[in-house]
Amino acid sequence: MLGFLSRTAREYPGIFSFRVLVFNVVIVNEPELIQEFLTDTSGRLGIPWERRLLRSALGNGLLTNNDGTWRRQRKLLQPAFEQERLQGYAATIVSHAERMLDRWKGRDAFDLSKEMSQITLEVVAQTLFGANFDDHALEVADSMDVLMRSFEKTVTSAVPVPPTWRSLAAHRAMRRVDRAIYDLIDQGLAASAGRAGVLGWMLEAERRGDEGMTRKQIRDELITLVLAGHETTAIAIVWTLVLLAQHPEVEKKVLAELNEVFGGAVPDGAGLGRLGYLRQVVNESMRLYPPAPAISREVREPFELGGYWMPRGTQMFAMSFLTHHDARFFPEPERFRPERWDRDAASPPPRHAFYPFGLGPHTCIGKTFAMMEVLLVLACVLRRVKVELDPHHPIELQLAVTIRPRHGVKVRVHRRS
Repeated sequence: MLGFLSRTAREYPGIFSFRVLVFNVVIVNEPELIQEFLTDTSGRLGIPWERRLLRSALGNGLLTNNDGTWRRQRKLLQPAFEQERLQGYAATIVSHAERMLDRWKGRDAFDLSKEMSQITLEVVAQTLFGANFDDHALEVADSMDVLMRSFEKTVTSAVPVPPTWRSLAAHRAMRRVDRAIYDLIDQGLAASAGRAGVLGWMLEAERRGDEGMTRKQIRDELITLVLAGHETTAIAIVWTLVLLAQHPEVEKKVLAELNEVFGGAVPDGAGLGRLGYLRQVVNESMRLYPPAPAISREVREPFELGGYWMPRGTQMFAMSFLTHHDARFFPEPERFRPERWDRDAASPPPRHAFYPFGLGPHTCIGKTFAMMEVLLVLACVLRRVKVELDPHHPIELQLAVTIRPRHGVKVRVHRRS
């Protein structure tokens, strides 16, 4: 699918369309047009069919909500991601990263994807929900892998079938995730009143009853945050470590910056603002492998975009994977070149050509938190170990909700002196 879309985008730059069964699909690949339709607040655009299919797993959370309660849901979650609160999360992120690195001692080859999935699950549970998820993290990470594979088959098959209807394995995976999420809710109910974080506010709303937050609605929001808060972050870390392992000259510059900022000390939130080059590396990693490769909308009311008429029911996509690999905006698009993100670069990328977290009112609510976690985990890992890829293990792209390594990433790590 990515190959077909990439070839078509090169032949028809800007905007193109095709049909899939009864669906008229439009791909928008011009920054100004992407910005125009993703920031639309007129009500002409809604949740498309493949996002509606996700409801069988995610329920009616922030990612899949298509009714008038979406703004209330986002307003409820927003305080957890305010800047002053984020600073308090840094120590928790570093603590989990250091514990993960301690687990790596004496290990032979292992799957880097699973390790990062586990740690990001632990972090999102403790920071956003104030709960201990360690007992569930590995099980949920494996279950999410099953669900992602199921969803990949859904979006690439001829017949759109909800992902949890496709296999018994997906049903079982969803039940395991549900058990873990309801355990989080039970931990919150058992705790004293005034529990901090998203879970505390949801439980208070449930107790008051004035906002109609049922146990099922809390479950839907939590499972959405678990998916969005760990899957995309874990993938961004994995792809960055893969690229650094393939480009030792870039890794050397990152290490020099880490040494300058932290010296021999454990990384902390106070030094994040000085990690300029590492931030460029992460941006370049997310350009090449955007964790969320597409943002989609369905046309509810016909309108015109870029001189073309968009009929009702049209499935519209802004595919960051295509825009990020477009030579019109990023010269030598297949090259890993972090310097292109230098503030003093002669030809900076055009505005709205880079949107790993989306654009407009539906921009990822946790993008600042995600970037902080990615930078801190990378700083901890790179400071203590060198990651070496297994040359015999294939790295293949898997397109589902995210772009992930289909077979994981097998690595060995070596202690730095």
